[in-house]
Amino acid sequence: MAKRKSLSRKIRFEVFKRDKFACQYCGKTAPTVVLQVDHIEPVAKGGTNDLMNLITSCWDCNSGKSDRQLGDDSVVEKQRRQMELLQDRREQIEQIFEWQKSLNQIQDDTISMLIEYVEELIPPYTINESGQKRFTKLLKQFDLADVLEAVDLSATKYLHHDANGDCTHESVEDFIKKIGGIAFNKNRPELQQKISYIKGICRNRFSYWEPRQGSAIFERYVSALREHGWDEQQIMQDLEEEVQPKTLECRHWTDWRGFMEQWTEDIRNWDKENEIEGTGEQVTVNVSSTFQAMLDQPDSSDSQTEMNSEEFEHWANDLFQNRSNAIDAIEYIGRAFTDFNNEELEQDVDAAIIQFLHILADNIAAGDEDELIPEPFRYATPLQLRFTPINSMLKLWLREAIDGILRGIIADFYEYEDYGLDPTALRKIADHYNVLASKNVVAL
Repeated sequence: MAKRKSLSRKIRFEVFKRDKFACQYCGKTAPTVVLQVDHIEPVAKGGTNDLMNLITSCWDCNSGKSDRQLGDDSVVEKQRRQMELLQDRREQIEQIFEWQKSLNQIQDDTISMLIEYVEELIPPYTINESGQKRFTKLLKQFDLADVLEAVDLSATKYLHHDANGDCTHESVEDFIKKIGGIAFNKNRPELQQKISYIKGICRNRFSYWEPRQGSAIFERYVSALREHGWDEQQIMQDLEEEVQPKTLECRHWTDWRGFMEQWTEDIRNWDKENEIEGTGEQVTVNVSSTFQAMLDQPDSSDSQTEMNSEEFEHWANDLFQNRSNAIDAIEYIGRAFTDFNNEELEQDVDAAIIQFLHILADNIAAGDEDELIPEPFRYATPLQLRFTPINSMLKLWLREAIDGILRGIIADFYEYEDYGLDPTALRKIADHYNVLASKNVVAL
């Protein structure tokens, strides 16, 4: 029989870390259970202490439960075993903290390398403490690859140099501020990215641009194409080859709005003919003269106007309609949890949205650039409490899932500047939303 060689604490830690501190037989994790290192090939049959032959197991799975009658010394033996289990549990908790420290060190090293990479692009400037916080936040929101790609894109578009070859101060500020928006946009569907790009052309070319109405015009246009049976690839090609070039020809908002609304109407009338009553004569719908009349109208929208109460209600109505998608998504996740509680779920989602709007308004008013856009999950704690995760990893996943659901609802507010939303407007939108939520009405 092979002689068993005891395993060192270091080897045990490496096995636990590799298996994420979870029993590979039943899935239970420390410190809920006491973990042990089990030999896949038993030592008695020639198994070694090589890491490939070792696996994490809880005490129950490794030892099994005995049904033998206890002897007279059973109480003492039981107490001794409990003390051993407590000591094992303490050691494993310490190992978990060591593991977490190593992960934190990796994160710190990643942030340092990212800062170094950015500073190489902006001589003679360096990233101050405020900038480091900004990049730390970006790495929590997006993958490193997405952040690096956003840095490169922002540098190409926004960095400018003076006669000495140094970056200008204004361009460095623009470069850093735009990275987050670029990373956010890159995680959106390709179709939405193309629409955002064309809207950017409009903002840069026109002296006046109404972002809210512009988004609605795009939504109606794309919906008309889908209703006609076009797939995503065809719509992308149309935006690339038709809408974008035509947008570049437009002189102002009225030109662009006119052709987009006319094209939308034309799409809906494709292959549609109206029958003249009483004659049976077929006539093809032709509204080009109407389009020309719209282009001939003077541009009466040369300056932006303040948002009125109707616009606040429109924003609030959109939010209220979209929150139903969030509720459905959270309830779908909840099906995997036997103890999921969906009582007052709507109220918790409403509370998270309203609090987000107020915090965003406060941050804008205070000029807090480091924490300007609040993280949705910070205000979703009541939603997370509706689940009982079996381990910390699942808890983290739930937080990110709920964060993603809420982020989808409030996506437009990440471009608050483009929509002309100031702190007063955000608070009024929150007030209108609160009225809808408290009455639990269906927003029209």
